[in-house]
Amino acid sequence: MLVCAAAAKVVSASGSARILMTQDQIFPINYRVLLVAVASIEVLVAGLLLFGRSSITKNLILVWLSLMFILYRFGNLWIGVSSPCPCLGTITNALPLKPDTLDLLLKSFVACALVGSLCCLRLNYLGKNESQGHMSKVNL
Repeated sequence: MLVCAAAAKVVSASGSARILMTQDQIFPINYRVLLVAVASIEVLVAGLLLFGRSSITKNLILVWLSLMFILYRFGNLWIGVSSPCPCLGTITNALPLKPDTLDLLLKSFVACALVGSLCCLRLNYLGKNESQGHMSKVNL
């Protein structure tokens, strides 16, 4: 999913839509630069998730990325931007979904990634504590 989102951003950033030259409301850069930067981060995260060895690190990376997306959206709400996030760039015009529906799907994906990662981290923590508790009882 991250690679698909990154690809959509790169395709959009290479286009000629007027919005690409508009400055983002949160970051002092235009949307073209922002889309390429976020796409690069998404590809890097996807690579770490695919090739990383530590499940804890993978889950922490997903928590971090999810929180960054959430903070960006809250930042937009804070300053009064109510339109759907241009997260996938202009490629959304080619999709058979309404912008609000696509925005809801993206929010759901981020929420699932955050909650899933936090649950995995919690289970990992509980598993370690349980095995340490079991070992200490065995050693007694």
